[in-house]
Amino acid sequence: MKLSHILGFRLTIDFGKYLGVPLHGRKKKETYAYLLVKTQCRLSGCTLAKAVVAVVAALPTYTMYIVFLQKQLCDKLESMNRGFVWGESKNCKRCHTISWNNFCLSKDVGGMNFRDLHLFNYALIMKLGWGLITN
Repeated sequence: MKLSHILGFRLTIDFGKYLGVPLHGRKKKETYAYLLVKTQCRLSGCTLAKAVVAVVAALPTYTMYIVFLQKQLCDKLESMNRGFVWGESKNCKRCHTISWNNFCLSKDVGGMNFRDLHLFNYALIMKLGWGLITN
């Protein structure tokens, strides 16, 4: 007799979402595609680079705090942000007068304080791990 039957639980493959984060066993590109869609929707209404910092900082932060996102997803989010900042569209590519790495520098050094999302995700996971170890 199965444990789920004894305890009266139903078996399920899809656990749904909790606080907006998918609950499942395996990460896939499609699982976190909603971050790309939400970011694109928010960026379409933004007009300033400062707004990009606010959108990027706020939107995926909770998910990044819990789950180590795939590098490809972080790269895609950064690509969307770069395209918005530089005024690019699917039909129009522009010449970039400043590198993205310079945008990511702090304002004290002349950057715009953008974050490398992959490193930011790594730092949030390490913060979570540190909290588990010390408490």
